[in-house]
Amino acid sequence: GTQTIFIFPPSLQALRDRLTGRAQDDPATIERRTADALEELSHWSEFDYLVVNDDFNTAVSELRAVVAGRGDLFHRDVRQATLRGLVEELLNPDFVSCIASQNVV
Repeated sequence: GTQTIFIFPPSLQALRDRLTGRAQDDPATIERRTADALEELSHWSEFDYLVVNDDFNTAVSELRAVVAGRGDLFHRDVRQATLRGLVEELLNPDFVSCIASQNVV
């Protein structure tokens, strides 16, 4: 059957930095994209495999392992305990409000 993969940012600040660092979008678009990402993050537990895009090469390696059928270490049932802190940070309403209220350059 179909297997799904959720790719996490390493932190909410990193997500915001990546969106602003591209210098392609106006502040309103960045705010919308940040809000969209937060909505998507709330669905992480619906995915079969979980990958954190902290280091590009590592994330690609993990994605390749999953696609090749060798992704047992990245399965939701295995990774959710180790990713609990990251998920709590990403979905913490107080932290989200703090990041969202920062001025966009």
